[in-house]
Amino acid sequence: MDITCDLLVLGAGPGGYVAAIRGAQLGMKTVCVEKEELGGVCLNWGCIPSKALLFAGSSYRLLSHLKEYGIKTGKVSFDTTALRARKQKVVGQLVGGVGQLLKRNGVEVVKGRGAFLDRGTMSVSLNDGGRAKIKFKKVIIATGSLPVELPHLKIDGTNIWGARQALEFDPWPKKLLVVGGGAIGVEFASFFSAFGVDVTVVELLPHLLPTLDRDLGKTLERSFRKQGIDVHCSAKVTAIDIKADHDITATIEGTDGKTEKIRVDQVLASIGQRPFLEGVAADKLGLTLDDRGFIAVGDDLQTSVKGIYAIGDVAGRQLLAHKASHEGILAAEAAAGKTVRMNWQTVPGGVFTEPEIASVGMTEQEARGAGIKVKTGKFPVAANGKAIATLHTEGFIKLVSRADDDTLLGAHIVGYGAADLIASCTLALELEASAEDLAHTIFIHPTISEGIAEAALDIDHRAIHIYNPRR
Repeated sequence: MDITCDLLVLGAGPGGYVAAIRGAQLGMKTVCVEKEELGGVCLNWGCIPSKALLFAGSSYRLLSHLKEYGIKTGKVSFDTTALRARKQKVVGQLVGGVGQLLKRNGVEVVKGRGAFLDRGTMSVSLNDGGRAKIKFKKVIIATGSLPVELPHLKIDGTNIWGARQALEFDPWPKKLLVVGGGAIGVEFASFFSAFGVDVTVVELLPHLLPTLDRDLGKTLERSFRKQGIDVHCSAKVTAIDIKADHDITATIEGTDGKTEKIRVDQVLASIGQRPFLEGVAADKLGLTLDDRGFIAVGDDLQTSVKGIYAIGDVAGRQLLAHKASHEGILAAEAAAGKTVRMNWQTVPGGVFTEPEIASVGMTEQEARGAGIKVKTGKFPVAANGKAIATLHTEGFIKLVSRADDDTLLGAHIVGYGAADLIASCTLALELEASAEDLAHTIFIHPTISEGIAEAALDIDHRAIHIYNPRR
């Protein structure tokens, strides 16, 4: 089986399938190789199924507060089998939609494991047997990433879960240890805690979500503690003793050297991701890797080898599905001869805990660390009318601007709908707007988004709905 094409895309995750569709739109004969399911990790074992579960957890938690509005729900229970089935139904619907989009755009999908033979040829070991050889003019590598494992924390699928196993929650845990306080870890902590699981989170660095603005992680930590989640920051799990399946003793050590042993019946390891380079043959192709092993790319997503592009997790920086999709569009356009430029400074990120968290641009700490004089404005969600009316008063909106010219540098939000609210701030960054521009933007009342304008006003102590002494 021999195939020739203008553009080959290796991987059909949120970056790869989008790149393939855009390549086909631009008139290139496009082939997409995928070893597992269309949609990749994000759609099948990541973003989408986890959000379905987090919605269920948030809804379950909300029921306990509705009595404040006179709504009596009685005893509420949940069915893990039905929960799992609903999650899979959502995934199945979207996977089918991706398949139809690829087909209708004329993209040929080859199911199997691809391996480069040289800079213009790939061999594919087909899932249903046999091999295919694909000759291509240009290629986009979109192979994603894999969980990082430690020698004493190997994912076995039974006692130590990765994210994939946690999404199946079989068996349902009673006591769960989450190792890693990044986005994946805290989202699962939020989900399981909502349904009554006794959750402990251990994070090596001083606060949760260590890559985000410090205020975000500290606020989430306080919220988690109120929810009954046990949080250990500046700590590490030094040993896992499995006496029998789901009879686990973990040793937690703090920076002071003191240790604590806890017994759990399940461990979730979420300590980071590494690039998936199987079949890529970086050495053979002459690809340059960065100091963490990710494929190095330029602003046009091209690697160190002309005609070879890399996008998504395998290309490092923010490991986010929407970043991969945007890179996929740009890489396909670059492969078609268009001039493109990826701006990684305006990639927003969301963490779908309760409360929700979103961020875009520079953190206050990054800006100060770079020698930039900044001003910040902060508005508490508890002072917002819509938040009060809907029982969502936790969190804040924080803006960071350059002190000398008021240029917006970053936005950081904790609270209900944060991942949707961040969009207006992302657009402001993309347009190189000032905080004053946001202050003069009229947001609908009553909405939580009004807090963005208030935070912008607060940069110069002019916020209306929180007290500012006369200056």
